[in-house]
Amino acid sequence: MPHFLDKANDILVNVYSFWPVQFERGEGVYLFDTDGKKYLDFGAGIAVNQLGYGHPVYVKSLQDQIAKLHMGLCYVADPVRVAAAEDLLASAEGDFDQVFFCSTGTEAVESALKAARKWSLETKGSKAYEVVYARGSFHGRTMGALSVNGQNAYRNGFEPLLEGMHEAEFNHLESFVAKVNDNTSAIIVEPIQGEGGIVPATPDFLQGLRKLCDERDIALIFDEVQSGMGRTGSMYAYMQYSAKPDLIALAKGLGAGFPVAALMGARRFTEHLTPGSHGSTYGGNPLACTAVRSVLKELRKPGFLQDVLNNGAYLRDSLSKLGRETGAFDNVRGLGLMVAADYTGGDIRDLIKALLKNGLVALSCGRNALRLVPPLVIGRSHIDEAMEIIVASSE
Repeated sequence: MPHFLDKANDILVNVYSFWPVQFERGEGVYLFDTDGKKYLDFGAGIAVNQLGYGHPVYVKSLQDQIAKLHMGLCYVADPVRVAAAEDLLASAEGDFDQVFFCSTGTEAVESALKAARKWSLETKGSKAYEVVYARGSFHGRTMGALSVNGQNAYRNGFEPLLEGMHEAEFNHLESFVAKVNDNTSAIIVEPIQGEGGIVPATPDFLQGLRKLCDERDIALIFDEVQSGMGRTGSMYAYMQYSAKPDLIALAKGLGAGFPVAALMGARRFTEHLTPGSHGSTYGGNPLACTAVRSVLKELRKPGFLQDVLNNGAYLRDSLSKLGRETGAFDNVRGLGLMVAADYTGGDIRDLIKALLKNGLVALSCGRNALRLVPPLVIGRSHIDEAMEIIVASSE
């Protein structure tokens, strides 16, 4: 065991099972550890680092802003916060009306749940606070978000959680219909389940949820913390499903590594979050909003998202071919550069360790799946390099 792990495990609350490596710097789509070893990054901070390391536009924008004003007062709508909100709304092509900035994905989910509950209680009555969520989902680790997590591994040890939360089967519309009642305030789902295994929703399922929510006057929440910000080849995954949510939670790629998150929503829901009813000390600070604007500027450049689609298809095809040749992978799935495959060659944890040793940063998800969520700026040569390392590591 590297010596630094002894100290880390002693003084840090180890909820991550720290890896035996310390990264010192990054360049493009590569990381370098403290010994100078080079790693191809196909984890991107868990689908966070959309633009890679040292992106010149991103770096300069943050450098300029930190020299000017790095922190603001949450009671002041600084110009960069207003501009970032305008850019974010424009990126959704008019589907939403208002933005609330916060700092983390779980906080964005909490904001969506609070907006839906307050709207429902104030318009439908004091008992209308229930929520239906999907089995296999992951929405964060705070108590509200944890209450709608569909994986017991994250809930164990923290129950009882919030009451009135009902689990239904992902991609099974009738299961959701059966759980809805007059006291349902919201339905929350991920268009693509991330931690649950990179499992895309079917169009019929999401479109059915949209119709159900319209018919029963229920808020439809999409958690796009992992699937948003160009990750799937469209700015937001819902755009590929013709099923628009009322509220959408964003984070991860929104700041491409800078901690920032957001709730976007229709005004009829967000207007119920009135002064004093919600807040976030760091939410919408000038540095965070500069990161948002910089990321959106790059994602909206002509051809950027098409490249994500093309490279995502190439990644899935390459992984499928590798699976056929080695027999180590099956059920390749995903959208854009949000890709997974079931690992049939043993314990996925052993493969992740072998990949790291051989210079590839990758992740796991679901029951025993390899998750590949690289920076969105990768090229085909990087995918070929990753496949070579995976072959060498799975033999």
